[in-house]
Amino acid sequence: MKIRRVLVADRGPVACRILQTVHRLGLASVAMPAGADREVLLAAARSAGADAVHPGGSLLAADADFAQAVADAGLTWIGPGPDAMRTLFEPARAQELAHAFGIPCRSGNGGAQPPQARHVGVQVVADMHGRCLHLGECDGSVRHGGWPLLQESPSPGVDASLRERLGAHAVELARAAGFAGVGTVEFLLDAHGRFWLLGMDPRPELALTEMVTGLDLVEWQLRLAGGERLPYRQEHLNLQGHAVAARLGVDDESFGPQTGRVQVFRPPPAGEGRAAAARLRFDHALSEGAEVGAGDDAFLGLLVAHGARRDEAIARLLAGLDALQVLGVPTNRRRLAACLRHPEFAAGQAGTDFLARHGGALRAELDSQEFRAAPDAALALLLPQGPAGELAAPFPRPWRVRHQGDLLDLPVCEADGVAVPPAQVALVGPRRWHVQSGAVDLFLEDASYDPPAGAGPQWGP
Repeated sequence: MKIRRVLVADRGPVACRILQTVHRLGLASVAMPAGADREVLLAAARSAGADAVHPGGSLLAADADFAQAVADAGLTWIGPGPDAMRTLFEPARAQELAHAFGIPCRSGNGGAQPPQARHVGVQVVADMHGRCLHLGECDGSVRHGGWPLLQESPSPGVDASLRERLGAHAVELARAAGFAGVGTVEFLLDAHGRFWLLGMDPRPELALTEMVTGLDLVEWQLRLAGGERLPYRQEHLNLQGHAVAARLGVDDESFGPQTGRVQVFRPPPAGEGRAAAARLRFDHALSEGAEVGAGDDAFLGLLVAHGARRDEAIARLLAGLDALQVLGVPTNRRRLAACLRHPEFAAGQAGTDFLARHGGALRAELDSQEFRAAPDAALALLLPQGPAGELAAPFPRPWRVRHQGDLLDLPVCEADGVAVPPAQVALVGPRRWHVQSGAVDLFLEDASYDPPAGAGPQWGP
């Protein structure tokens, strides 16, 4: 490999994933945030002795001018070349090219989408010597704010015949534009197998595609940028099993952005051995004490599960989400699990309108879960985990907490042998805690000195 030192112009989960492969291949690295000025990035690459620049998952990956500046500086750009980018990532030119191959096109934001539409991205990989292959598709139909919350590969809405047609069109476009590297050709599908080109994204779906193909796509980004040839033919590539992914983010139950510090972080156990690691994977950049917030920092990580069957992969992903502990900031962990458990998603029928149709009901169910879990969560703040101590007090004592704006009066009576349900607790402010108990997350405040709850919610069996 010609590349010796790589500057990764990104941070967060994607950058960490890229650096794993960079280091495994014995290459040196330097990391810079993508928000830095272009000239600053190039100067940093020169001063660090880097001979290549990887844009990571940032918007720089689709910046043809920056790619040209990297090449003009005598550095290797790890991604498609500037000319291919201008052809494929400018909508008018991409549609003109698509029409030449008879591919119907559709603007990403224009017109009403057909019912039960799916957003599907075909992964393509191409070298500089004319060989281009597709690696199947990733379905990211359950979306919010332009980003997929849940993804899976292969898509439950794509059979072998449709996969071959989509893959052939994706390869035609990439080859005609002189594309070299690894990227995603995005399509919109309806329930009848009709499809429209939405555009192309230079950023591949790394984790999902790697799970079902066994390839390290970052390694191939590096090798292809160095001019190596693809050693595979299309018939050599087969999808193995099914992979499902959940995009963990910082937000509240209204999809509002939040900021804060991670107080407790425990990744889900993947098990021991390479086989276990291939079944559950968490691409992240989390650590206790990390400051997270809006924008790019709101993306915390991608949890991916693999199984021989789709239902097996979903069950493994749900178990991983339930075991994942991130306390200190509100996350969408519970919402992701609720979407996975929904009958429509379980049946493989979820489309791009899934949250528009079911979001309200899902939020109501999550609120109900919090309501039922609040008493035990409040006890977890008072009592030690496990059986009560020898000096338990048999007399009730008042305990008042605030949950979602409501004051809750909970008389507490300790007794020998009474166990508090297991929970993880983090202090996130003066007299305010984040409690996670199994699949439930909630925030409680000590309201012992506030006026009585009056006619507030009554808790009981």
